[in-house]
Amino acid sequence: MKHILFVESREYLPGIEFCKQQNWKVTLLTTTPEFYQKEKLAMVDDVFMVETYDEQKVVEFVRQYHARQHLDAVLSFSDLYVIPATAAAKAIGVPTMDPEATKRARNKWITRELCKQHGIASPSFYNAASLQQALEAAEEIGYPCIIKPIDGASSLGVKCVYNPQELERAYADYMENRHLGKGLYGSERLLIEEYIEGELFSVETLTCNGATHVLGITDRQLIGFPGFIESAGAFPIVGQHQDSSIPLVLRCLQVLGIDFGAAHTEIVLTAKGPLIIEVNPRMGGGPVHDLIYYATGIDLVKEIIKIHMGMPPELQPVHSKVAAAKILYATVNGTLRSIKQHQPILEQMDVKHFKVSKIGQQVKVPESNFDSIGTLVVVGDTESAARSRLELIEQQLEFIVE
Repeated sequence: MKHILFVESREYLPGIEFCKQQNWKVTLLTTTPEFYQKEKLAMVDDVFMVETYDEQKVVEFVRQYHARQHLDAVLSFSDLYVIPATAAAKAIGVPTMDPEATKRARNKWITRELCKQHGIASPSFYNAASLQQALEAAEEIGYPCIIKPIDGASSLGVKCVYNPQELERAYADYMENRHLGKGLYGSERLLIEEYIEGELFSVETLTCNGATHVLGITDRQLIGFPGFIESAGAFPIVGQHQDSSIPLVLRCLQVLGIDFGAAHTEIVLTAKGPLIIEVNPRMGGGPVHDLIYYATGIDLVKEIIKIHMGMPPELQPVHSKVAAAKILYATVNGTLRSIKQHQPILEQMDVKHFKVSKIGQQVKVPESNFDSIGTLVVVGDTESAARSRLELIEQQLEFIVE
């Protein structure tokens, strides 16, 4: 029996059904089993409590466990745990992304430095280890500018600031709230970077057997300015900028040394062309997987697991549609009591996914992507058709928050 180990994951344990359909043994390492959906956690064969925020402890556990229970793959679908997962996979010799490449991509400052050294277009930046350095960097770059953690996720701590007072508040707020859960803390170092105006996109790729496959480009829409919270997107987006964006992204992945697995690279399209914003050494978050699946029929989660298990991926589209998503948030703080659907959402033919979480829980006006309360995905024959239907269906929803 083949055996796969996950170092943490997303709460719904993506890919667990596929693994069990293949009759594979599944092991999960986590600090917090209660984080996961109970029905999905029940499908896992073995769950071990490990300090997954500690790379060396994960590597040592996996080495010893592999000696007793042979492992065929080690991976993580969580941005915050790709570093220990790749290090552990390399330690036992199973397919994985180069752990050093993972670290370079996860560290936004190192990514910026490499882009600068290799002439890859990206914003101007400084690495600040203190408030004083942040203030000096902002003066050098000029206001408005962006403050962001060098190893953050889901837009936590990312703000556009217009003066020293706003920078000081944003700096203090991040330092007081850099606990990411499960024992993880964001770095005390921050990037101060040039504010770039333009449209935000992401390029979705999968690398294996020495080749990087471009699955397509996702449009990313934001709310919450001066914060940056993802609110909507569509896939695939076709435009003239593809000719300049895709080669830029492929060059950046090569420079970082990303030689295996999924990558989700964010770019901003400016009047002068595309700029690299960040490279995430994992599958895109939020609704990106669903968008790719409903637009093309490619199940990216399944294909990622397959290449880790030494199987060839199937990346030929089954059909050609455009999928559009709306990430749902509360508009007031309180307890989410219920949802009114003026017309049953899932009964509408072009709705492919509609899920709301946190019923009965506290919700708030969003401060990061973590504050999402649900996702709605629709499909259409064209981008404009999908977006129009998405807007119309969203109007049929009403969230009751006390």
